Amino acid sequence: MYPVIRALEKIKTGFNVYALTYNGEDLCYAGGSMGMIGSLQMSTHSFFPLSRLGEPLFSLKYMECGLLAGSQAGNLWCMNKETGLGRIIYRCNSPVYDIQALDPYILLALGNGQLHFLSADTFLLSHTSQLSSKALRKLLVRGEEIYIGASDGAVYAYNAIGESKKIAVHAGSVFSLCIPATGHRLYSGSMDAHLQVVLTDTGERLYDIPAHLYTINDLILIGTDEKYLLSASRDKTIKLWASDTMQLLAVLDAAKGVMHRASVNKLIKSDDNRHFISGSDETSLILWLLES
Repeated sequence: MYPVIRALEKIKTGFNVYALTYNGEDLCYAGGSMGMIGSLQMSTHSFFPLSRLGEPLFSLKYMECGLLAGSQAGNLWCMNKETGLGRIIYRCNSPVYDIQALDPYILLALGNGQLHFLSADTFLLSHTSQLSSKALRKLLVRGEEIYIGASDGAVYAYNAIGESKKIAVHAGSVFSLCIPATGHRLYSGSMDAHLQVVLTDTGERLYDIPAHLYTINDLILIGTDEKYLLSASRDKTIKLWASDTMQLLAVLDAAKGVMHRASVNKLIKSDDNRHFISGSDETSLILWLLES
């Protein structure tokens, strides 16, 4: 029997949503156009505006030190998670497309093709790596390995001693990556609208699927044992796939009920692996429930 995905609530944000992050409990933070940031309390479906920073935000990361936000202008902001008050803690003069943590560093993926390593304690630059002549769009950390999606169409694997290699190649910018908690599969989605699956240990390509009409903006694994893969696209749809066989199981679009009516830019899941949130250019979030 196929799983069922049910929309629980559609919430207006007042801004296009370009970034989502989760606090591991009940709060999801959204950021986007006009430098707006807000928080969604998942249990009550309540949305609260937090900040307006005045410059579009492309990335968010919830950390103990505060809520980190990366901007189109190349600024890294740190906000108080309750009051929304913030300050610029690092300037890099290139768009900050993604933020991740790898102890003892904060990692920044930049529009100039550089990966910056900041001290998580002081926010000072430790070192940089020039991986591409084009933008780095997505970071994924697993253990000591960093996977990077870039606008040159490549997916790079970067290890603890600073070595990098290409493990996948698309025909367009790579905006989305995900890896299961166990195993060696890496899923990537691109501006070429293709969904690829490769093995990180051998580089073998298992699947290359024309999955959407336009750019695949985000991917997440969800469900018990991460049996399912969700893909979000500029074509205004979310698709559900079997993560092992890559069989298409369901398509969420406006014709079938509650759905975004513009590009679906971001997905994030809760720790129960059943609830997830989508963010869109429609200035909205949707809270969903996967029933399997």
